[in-house]
Amino acid sequence: MFLPLKYNLVLNKLIAFKPRKIIDLERWDACITQAYNGMPYGYSWYLDAICKGRWNALVLNNYEAVFPLPFNRKYFGLAQIYHPFYAQQLGVFSQIPLDKKLVEAFQKAIPWYYWRVRTQLNEQHVKVDIPKFTFQEKTNYVLSIPSSSEELWKGYSTNTKRNVKKGQKTLQAIARISTELFLDFYKKNPIEQSKKRNRQYVEMLQDLLFILEKRQKGKAIGVRDHKGDLLAACFIINSHQRLIYLTARTNEEGRKKGATHFLIHSIVEQYLNRGYSFDFEGSMIPSLARFFASFGAKKRQYNLMTRR
Repeated sequence: MFLPLKYNLVLNKLIAFKPRKIIDLERWDACITQAYNGMPYGYSWYLDAICKGRWNALVLNNYEAVFPLPFNRKYFGLAQIYHPFYAQQLGVFSQIPLDKKLVEAFQKAIPWYYWRVRTQLNEQHVKVDIPKFTFQEKTNYVLSIPSSSEELWKGYSTNTKRNVKKGQKTLQAIARISTELFLDFYKKNPIEQSKKRNRQYVEMLQDLLFILEKRQKGKAIGVRDHKGDLLAACFIINSHQRLIYLTARTNEEGRKKGATHFLIHSIVEQYLNRGYSFDFEGSMIPSLARFFASFGAKKRQYNLMTRR
């Protein structure tokens, strides 16, 4: 649905700031489901899990478009909009096309009393340069899952092909595992970046995974060796025809046997010819970017927007 001229002229008056407690959650979630740029991070229950209910929003008219505003007071006690963990992209989610006029109206509607604004916009979000706002480009990697194994295999790097073949020879088929088992494996096999995260963020992840599982939006998948030992595991969100590689872990034995390559390949193979994408959720870290690209995933750009 396109906005008529008259609708555009009064756009600012139709965008309302709403505290979390008065948001119509049913209409909000319907907007996220129906948005042409919808992502699971925008659902009210997802935001509640990662923000502990501390988010407000901008809403266009009758929830045709919404802009979540997570907030805290960690900036010298002043209210600020921040970007939470476990939600790569937020910004405006909309059932109508996002043009510059609409995006500009949303940006200008962010209340002035938020001392600082820092949020990552979704990949469909139009970038609008207006005073006080700055943008930093960030990179994601997304694989458009093809229709056949031959096409999938053709996109792999030589190293990825080698590791997948190694896994096919030495590992069992992938299988769903319990969220409890995944979390136990996750905690026992930390990666360097995660060691800096405190208990609060691990507990937040734990709460989020159980909510995703309960709502049938996500599941943990693992791969074992022939002795039955778990070598690698990941948690996948399934939403909006998109498989999101939310978080994953492997152990030393899994790295030797190509377990993560085999795990990703096996998941993707199950979604051939179904119109899905596999979203790697990153990365700006060169080594991870090379790993994701080795599956044939392409760069997708999105922006970190700040206002000071």
